[in-house]
Amino acid sequence: MPSPRREGPEQGRARLEDSAFGRVLLSLEVLTRDQLTGALAYQKQMEAKGERVRLSRILFDLKLATPQSLQATLAEHVPGTLVCPGCGHIFRSSRIAGDHRCVACEAEFHVEAPQPARPQARGPRPNPLTPTPKTNTFAPTPTPGRPVSTPGGPRIPVPVPSAGGRAFGNYALLEEISRGGMGVVYRATDRVRNRQVAMKILLSGASASGEELARFRREASAASRLSHPNIVRVLESGVEEGFPYIVMEYVEGRSLSELLFEEGFLSVQRSLEILRDVARAVSVAHENGILHRDIKPGNILIDPTGRARLTDFGLAKHLGEDTHLTKTGTSLGTPAYMSPEQASGEASEVDERCDIYSLGSVLYHMLVGQPPFDAESTVQLLFKVVGENAKSPRLLNIEIPREVEAMCMKAIEKEPEARYQHARELAEDANRFLDGSPTLARPLGKRGKAGRWLRRHRAHLVLGLLAAAGFAAAGAWVALRFLK
Repeated sequence: MPSPRREGPEQGRARLEDSAFGRVLLSLEVLTRDQLTGALAYQKQMEAKGERVRLSRILFDLKLATPQSLQATLAEHVPGTLVCPGCGHIFRSSRIAGDHRCVACEAEFHVEAPQPARPQARGPRPNPLTPTPKTNTFAPTPTPGRPVSTPGGPRIPVPVPSAGGRAFGNYALLEEISRGGMGVVYRATDRVRNRQVAMKILLSGASASGEELARFRREASAASRLSHPNIVRVLESGVEEGFPYIVMEYVEGRSLSELLFEEGFLSVQRSLEILRDVARAVSVAHENGILHRDIKPGNILIDPTGRARLTDFGLAKHLGEDTHLTKTGTSLGTPAYMSPEQASGEASEVDERCDIYSLGSVLYHMLVGQPPFDAESTVQLLFKVVGENAKSPRLLNIEIPREVEAMCMKAIEKEPEARYQHARELAEDANRFLDGSPTLARPLGKRGKAGRWLRRHRAHLVLGLLAAAGFAAAGAWVALRFLK
């Protein structure tokens, strides 16, 4: 039985770009989920026959879109991006209107200047650093004290418990610490054990959808299995007054996001100390078969001793778990820190190395004061995460040692195979630098940079060599004819 063909770097990048593009079209309501699923299924049929066809080309063939409609969508939401009407390849260009040559198939095509849009009332600009919604898109978002409707059921009031010493089972809710799309976290007192705790309560309570309840239970299950000095411990979980809750140890201090907001960026030593702590926590989670999938500054707490603690396993996944909560085409996490495979919505491609990418993105932010990529919208940010390379941190902060830059860039490589393969390796490398020992990640010399370029542009190089060979053959034929 023949072994399956291995996918090269260029094919893998093209697949990730197609997945991200499909998700963008879905979010912009250019396609329905059924249409996207059908197009991806057709693409897989073509791949089984040995033909690699871009998703854009398939949409043209299935009459689900036209080159003009896709180009108009890209011009509006991802400026500076072109789609080839021949092969469907998507690429960047400094100009849109005019004549172009596709970088993949070399077909020539013309793009008309986009028509100016009618002025519309503009709302607040979306923040690309905020996470994509964790709740069911089709479920109502409950507002404290206001009723919500559930499909096929009556309107149910959702009186979220308030703080101010209010009794909630064996606990007294003292003050609200934070609030997210799924839950609210309180500082509370355990009246039985006389200790302070942090309590996370599911916002939607009794009206929560099955997906919300499953995610909440999975968070409690994942975190309760982990015991490590750099992980915020889960003490218990349960249901009170119809509201599911999770009780965690209370950590004095502030989050890394608050620290970065106040200080801009951190020293190299402080950055590596925090990275080492969090990478050790992630390593323990991976050893217990758990992916975090939402590592970001907001989920890292710094206690009064300076120790970093990883929290919020709301998007955690058990390794090897085939769950309906994470479908292909759905990207979970915070776009500015998520890996390309997460951004593309390829659930089957997500493994331990996606957390390593997020660790590298957090390190990048600590070193230079901003994540590797930024954009005016989430759509543009996803395209950058999948298709563009991050700037060298030393271009933004020349004081960063080359070894630390190499460590950071290795962690955020596009191809998972080129990253650290285990979080433990990243923690050990950070510790080596802090101890003054040589790191495994070494600054790339000319050969290393050339090798990285070749891996990322292999297809274009082959096309260039074939073209050069063709010109050489044509030149030889003309010379031979002349001599005769």
